[in-house]
Amino acid sequence: MGGSMERDACDESEFSPRPRATLSIAMDTWNLLQIIDDHCDHPVFVVIPYASHVVQLGIDRNLVPDVASRRVLADDITPVRAWREYFGHTQKVVAERLGISQQSYAQLANSEALRRSSIEKLATALGIAPDQISSLDRFGA
Repeated sequence: MGGSMERDACDESEFSPRPRATLSIAMDTWNLLQIIDDHCDHPVFVVIPYASHVVQLGIDRNLVPDVASRRVLADDITPVRAWREYFGHTQKVVAERLGISQQSYAQLANSEALRRSSIEKLATALGIAPDQISSLDRFGA
């Protein structure tokens, strides 16, 4: 009756996460997520963009991070640039999301007077609400 008690390596409670990143594109929106597995390749955590988190929790999407608003006020940059840099995107990345060239994006993003339709497209590409760009524009002027 004295059989050996071999333990399966996956039964251990030791946690050693290994991240794997995936990129999925669905319905004209970009969702970058990261799945973190345990030592047995079981998913343990999912890391999602903050904008997706806000939508899932139903948080007021019109909030603007202090860092972004300070950049507009103190550094005299456009709200679109402040948001792009806040998320760590290059002009090329946002331009690709919009389906335009980097040069066209630069002209659009540096415009002082954006049309509402342009604000909506830029907001979608950045994963924010249009009012989050418009509200910064009022303060930065």
